[in-house]
Amino acid sequence: MMMKLLVLMLAGTASAMEGLARCDTSTNEREHIINSAVEKLEATGDFDVIEGTLTFNHRQIGNPAGRYGTVSFPTWSQPMALCKATTFNQTSPIPFSFCSIAFTLGPRDAVVWLGCTPPPAAYFSIRSYVAFRFSPSVWFPAAELGDPANLYTLNSTGGALDPYEKTTMLVSTGDRETARHVKNAFSEAGLPKGVDNLDVIPSTLARFRDRQGHPLWVTDKSDAFAWQFRVSQFENKDDAEAYFNQTWPVYLVRARPRYEQKGPRPLPPPVARTRGTGQDEAYLHPSVQLLEEKIISTYASKGSKLSYRFPMDHIVPDVERCLNDPTYAPISQRVPAWHFRGGPGCDWFSADALYTGLPNTTDLSALTFPLTRTYVVLGVNQPRLEKSIYTNLMVTAVAAFEDPLHSVNLTATELQGSAGVFAPDIDYPDDLWAYSFSRDCSSGELGQGGPLFCRTVTPSMINETEFLFVVERKYLELATKTGPSPQEVMPPTVLIFDKVETDEDEDEKEHEELLWQDEAVSRPALRRSM
Repeated sequence: MMMKLLVLMLAGTASAMEGLARCDTSTNEREHIINSAVEKLEATGDFDVIEGTLTFNHRQIGNPAGRYGTVSFPTWSQPMALCKATTFNQTSPIPFSFCSIAFTLGPRDAVVWLGCTPPPAAYFSIRSYVAFRFSPSVWFPAAELGDPANLYTLNSTGGALDPYEKTTMLVSTGDRETARHVKNAFSEAGLPKGVDNLDVIPSTLARFRDRQGHPLWVTDKSDAFAWQFRVSQFENKDDAEAYFNQTWPVYLVRARPRYEQKGPRPLPPPVARTRGTGQDEAYLHPSVQLLEEKIISTYASKGSKLSYRFPMDHIVPDVERCLNDPTYAPISQRVPAWHFRGGPGCDWFSADALYTGLPNTTDLSALTFPLTRTYVVLGVNQPRLEKSIYTNLMVTAVAAFEDPLHSVNLTATELQGSAGVFAPDIDYPDDLWAYSFSRDCSSGELGQGGPLFCRTVTPSMINETEFLFVVERKYLELATKTGPSPQEVMPPTVLIFDKVETDEDEDEKEHEELLWQDEAVSRPALRRSM
């Protein structure tokens, strides 16, 4: 036992010296297991094994507080038409062709990763998605195929109590027999017991390749799959970069014709974890109402009036509808005139989170940022109440959605204590927050909250004529190991304040309104599918 501990310590030290991600197994040890397992799988005559990579994007996309790992396989291993289809129909801000992260699978194929979990972070998870669907026409479901394996549910050498920098393996497949073959091959190759994870791709949701009936993908039109490996809020920046800079090998285990002709042995769809514990936040309603009143009176005393009020909405997409209805837009419809990128699909949402956006009827024309405007977002600190382990509030420019240079991103830790600026004497002030986003947080004449709880948003981040959007994400209620229940947690509210205008200001506003009328530009709402 002492010798094994010494070996693991030396492996971690060597990784740190090499600038690699730390782990309780070395790269050489993992390579030995992988090579042996691949040899065993290919020796059966049932599989070909193709090496690919798992990498993390270096330009932050999606939630600016996190990073996203994706899987890529050689172009020659995928249908030739797939790359063209996923590039031409690109509907996401990912700054590279989707063909580099999308792949097809037969009903008996698998994707296998043997690697290491991240260093200490607020959250991480892995799950397979249907990225593109091509029948009856092409669209972008970006739909999660079940609950992800997260830091509390992933099997590793550390278990749930010690999930960081540990050895783990994930197998994505829809076939029971293939899953057994892969597990046995890696076990015989020396994989520690109990570190494998099965990422089920349900045949009831996915459209697999039919290589026997349709050798050409253009007639088969099966799904393009993708992986999402989410990691958010590392404790140590250097450890984070070492992990993100590493390229991990990942393997496509492709069924040969003889094995495929035996017919699939579908895995049953996994049972979804249930949201909610029965404990809600109703006792906080009076405090939230009083906090809002105090915010309005504070801004009124500084010469700002409440122009708009938007209670935000929780959004829980229907995954099956995302996969089967190309018109279903649970997040928002696309609004090209306003550079709003919405559209059909589940937008990579995860069951591990509860997402909150602006209400369905929001007039997007209200969401500009003149020099005399201040936004205040108020809500409940769910991590403090153990209704989530990690939250993220984002204010972002619509034209550069989620771009770190054009977004403000705050965690619950940064919001803690902000309600006391406006209402220190209310009940449960530490359970609430109220944060200001303004053009001026320093003079005390516009944004309130001081240096800690007011963020100055410069025109270079979000200019006066473009539109902004507000999103909140609540990840993992510890008691359920899934996202919080929308029936049990309160969504934030957005208040928009403008300086009281002089007669000269009113004349300028009327002139701007006439310009809008001359341009005949409509003012659409989000119009999410319900």
